[in-house]
Amino acid sequence: MYTIGQVEEWFYKAMELAPETRLQYLKNELGHDQKLLDAVLETLKYEQAEQSLFTRLVDEMNAELETETEPILDRYEIVEKVAAGGMAIVYKAKRVDGFFDQQVAIKVMRSSMIDNETTDRFRQERNVLARLQHANIAQIFDGGITKDDRPFFVMEYIDGQQLNDFVRHKSLSVVERLRLFLKICEAVKYAHQNLVIHGDIKPSNILVNERGEIKLTDFGISQLLDQQEGFEKRRLMTPEYASPEQINGQAIDIRSDVYQLGKVLKNLTGDLASKELSFISNKAIAEQADQRYEAVGQLITDIQSFLNQRPIASYSKSFGYTFGLFVKRNRLPVGLVATAVLILLASSVWYVFNITEARKEAEKKEFMARESLQFLVELFEQSDPTINQGDSTDVGVILSAGEAKINTLEDPETKAAILNTLGKVNVSLGNFEKADGLYREASDLYADLGEKTMQGEVWMGRAILEQARNSFVLTREYLTKAVPLLDTDEKKLQAYTILAVQYESIHRDTAALMKKQAMNLINTSGSISDHLKIVQKYELTYIGFSRLSKQKKDSVIRLKTNLVQELETEGSQNLITLAEKYENLSLVYSADNRYDSSVLFARRSLDIRKQIYDSANIHLTSGLYAMAQTYGWKGEFDSAVYYARQSLKIKQKWFGEIHQSQLRERKLIASLLGSQEELKGAEEMLKINFALSKQKYGLFHKITGDNLFMLLQNLNWQRKYQESILLYPQLLQIDSATYGKSTFSASSMVDYGQALGAAGFEKEAISQFENALEIYRDQEGSEDFLCGMALFSIANAIKQNQRDKALAYMDTAIVIIENDMAENHPRIAKYQEQYARLLASGEHYQKSNLLFTKAIQNYDVNYSEKAPKRVAYFQKEYAESLRKQGLKDSANVMMQLAEHNFERQRLMNK
Repeated sequence: MYTIGQVEEWFYKAMELAPETRLQYLKNELGHDQKLLDAVLETLKYEQAEQSLFTRLVDEMNAELETETEPILDRYEIVEKVAAGGMAIVYKAKRVDGFFDQQVAIKVMRSSMIDNETTDRFRQERNVLARLQHANIAQIFDGGITKDDRPFFVMEYIDGQQLNDFVRHKSLSVVERLRLFLKICEAVKYAHQNLVIHGDIKPSNILVNERGEIKLTDFGISQLLDQQEGFEKRRLMTPEYASPEQINGQAIDIRSDVYQLGKVLKNLTGDLASKELSFISNKAIAEQADQRYEAVGQLITDIQSFLNQRPIASYSKSFGYTFGLFVKRNRLPVGLVATAVLILLASSVWYVFNITEARKEAEKKEFMARESLQFLVELFEQSDPTINQGDSTDVGVILSAGEAKINTLEDPETKAAILNTLGKVNVSLGNFEKADGLYREASDLYADLGEKTMQGEVWMGRAILEQARNSFVLTREYLTKAVPLLDTDEKKLQAYTILAVQYESIHRDTAALMKKQAMNLINTSGSISDHLKIVQKYELTYIGFSRLSKQKKDSVIRLKTNLVQELETEGSQNLITLAEKYENLSLVYSADNRYDSSVLFARRSLDIRKQIYDSANIHLTSGLYAMAQTYGWKGEFDSAVYYARQSLKIKQKWFGEIHQSQLRERKLIASLLGSQEELKGAEEMLKINFALSKQKYGLFHKITGDNLFMLLQNLNWQRKYQESILLYPQLLQIDSATYGKSTFSASSMVDYGQALGAAGFEKEAISQFENALEIYRDQEGSEDFLCGMALFSIANAIKQNQRDKALAYMDTAIVIIENDMAENHPRIAKYQEQYARLLASGEHYQKSNLLFTKAIQNYDVNYSEKAPKRVAYFQKEYAESLRKQGLKDSANVMMQLAEHNFERQRLMNK
């Protein structure tokens, strides 16, 4: 069934054509929908009979257009005419003055329309566009007067289609259409914030390019909210999209644009609109302005609520409506059970129509289906019908009620399936202890039933649970049990990938074997989805990455980026997966010292999450934390602390002031405060974290170890070595229990050794460094930069008593570090400076001068703009070394450079 909006759209399309071509055009385009074709033809007949004033005006303007000459402009050459309106003509042009190679759109006023009022409106449109700088509003570049005295202005050229054409040719889904519509709304909202009413929002004024980028155009009849005198008398409009107050010649406000957006929305969704969407568009196009949305932001909120399956403001609050949205929104807890129910129902239908010998089995399947379905219904009937942002809390309440009903189920297979499902749900909610108990019950039932395939799925679930707990030994144990029992290539691929990642830090050969198994499935299996193949390929890029040469690492980073670009082509179907991969790429680029790219991907992730969730949603915290991490790596500590505190604030809203979910935010903030010499406040935060993680996870747990490691580093920064060396043995015990002999435990040994050395225990310090070096060589190879760092630690520990041996260690170490670390990584300069200082103390000046110079150049690249005092410290030290060499002039120049950087820092800190 067609809509009025569709009839209007095709009517006006036909009216743009010559009368003799209209019929054939409409038959070609609408031959598949006879009723819509008949309605449009009937409307055309009426129009032809009446010859309305509007049509005659269009004909007159078209006739004038035939005599309009192409404009002549100084810096631009006209390529072709692309559009024409009552007041102006738009041309595609190119700049030809040699300064820019640029395609543009040039809007030139018609000769016949030049009078004071129309010229003022034309100039106003130019001024409005100059006032609006938004990604979804056509930008203005230039303006002036043509050779024949017609006003013109130059805009960006948009190589795209009108909105309706784009949507129809791309066959977009409702969700994809609404995503486009939200971009239009954001552009209009921005215009309103800048006191501009568009006044002529319609599909033909909205252009979309092939990448789905939208531009709102034609502010020709726009109005400024702060300059409304006389506007109520204007009757310029597009009748089918004009608001009632526009048609009646009354004063308008932003609700007139809301009306036009509602018409666009109705046109966009058409027959595809649900009751909720129809409600939204009808509210936007209410006859009375005071019955519409008061602002575009409210319309945006309701569209976002619809997309996120949340209740629409002012719409029905019935239990059925809110419950239905709850089920859609919580697809993990509900969908798994519902899917199982549907599968069982489908199985029962097959058995009913099969031979008589299968009836008993069919009855069993039907019984399980009824039991599962009844369980599902009763489970959610007990929930509070008030649905709000606390989805995870609502699910928790419902699950608690549901778990109490499990023992009422008589069929063991049904009971096991539901226990398994509830286990998965509780893992997603962070209820690890409860999930563990549910999985154990399901596992016992499946073992009694001899259901090996389902037993494998339970082992897989338990492995993912232990992975979430950071219990890697159990993760590997359960996955090893799961793999032989899994019945699909997709499940096996996921298991092999997790195993590869798990073994990467403790046994590289096993990790490589698991990667080979996973890649074999990716390359040969026809039953694995393309999406899963891309995601798992991405995960497998971690295997062996740390041991690659710089060139090969760059190649893998390009591969990671290409895989993410493949995910981008999937559109809106896997946005959360895309956001997660953006976050990971951000960390990858940070580690490679490419901070601009790192910030770019972190921001993309946050933008996706903001597109999906509201500003207080718990799912935003991952994107905020990624931004905080990125800015922390980049050295922009104020920005890093800002995003980390935003994330912490959301978590505190949901879980209270102190909760285990906030560990990483508090840890990051503490490390950043440490960087800003606010160590005491950071220490208190880290002590809270250590106590909280011990209480939640126990002492011998990775998360507890991570938080203890951060606390110990903080104590070392404060030179509280006597306190820190008492705690390090606990950290080594945690690392041993969690990782065994791995690079993680070796890093803790290096830190412990440095604390011991600073506290005066040289012999014990060297022992820790040598133990770490042995592990690094075994795990990563002798050419890995970690080995170089360990060698430097040993050298620094022995340099007072064994200078020559220390120099030999440093000489070997600096070559390893410079070859293996990313070019211009700031850590390289730290080691270059240490080596240079020791060389200078022994009067090995030629080599020390070279290393001082390289260190200063490195720090200049990394810190000249954001922290010039860090460069100054190196310059000052080098100046003192030059003075000892008798090179006074060079020393003075270097000291002047240092003083200049100290002064820059002082001015920056004001």
